Amino acid sequence: MKVLKIQFILTGFLLLCCLTSLCQGYRTYYNLINVAEIESLRANHEMSIRYYDSAFRFISPLPLHVIHAFIEASKIKDFQKCESYLNILVNEGVDVVDDINSMENAAEFKESSSYRDFIKDYDSRLAKNQASFDTAIIIRLKEFLITDQEIRKTQHQTGDTSYYAEMRSMD
Repeated sequence: MKVLKIQFILTGFLLLCCLTSLCQGYRTYYNLINVAEIESLRANHEMSIRYYDSAFRFISPLPLHVIHAFIEASKIKDFQKCESYLNILVNEGVDVVDDINSMENAAEFKESSSYRDFIKDYDSRLAKNQASFDTAIIIRLKEFLITDQEIRKTQHQTGDTSYYAEMRSMD
């Protein structure tokens, strides 16, 4: 009975240590993402990319963050980086061709050899990675993200700088 109690306590302690470590990874990830976004607002695209790359090492990145990193890389014409970010998305089953076609910064990337390398087996890779996904959830999430970005764009177009100041104060 005493041995069972000790095993139970040790198991609980190990579980607590694992959860603490996992939470720290997420905390670090989001801190680095926040800094990357701030650097993007400052038009410091190379630093922004460094912070995104650092964050992506901690946990599997959210597609929105990978798209933001892609945009940053396209602004400085680092097309190999663009391709690597798109590969992350495709490996997660995210269909990115429509997104690329709608991005104003992607025109030069689409003319590059990196894009040709990326697109040559795109359909087969995407189909393979999407086979296990619930597409209804993906569609709802994409709609949510589009709405979120439209709100940010509207704030930017109206010249409301208090929005960005508020965003920085939250960070």
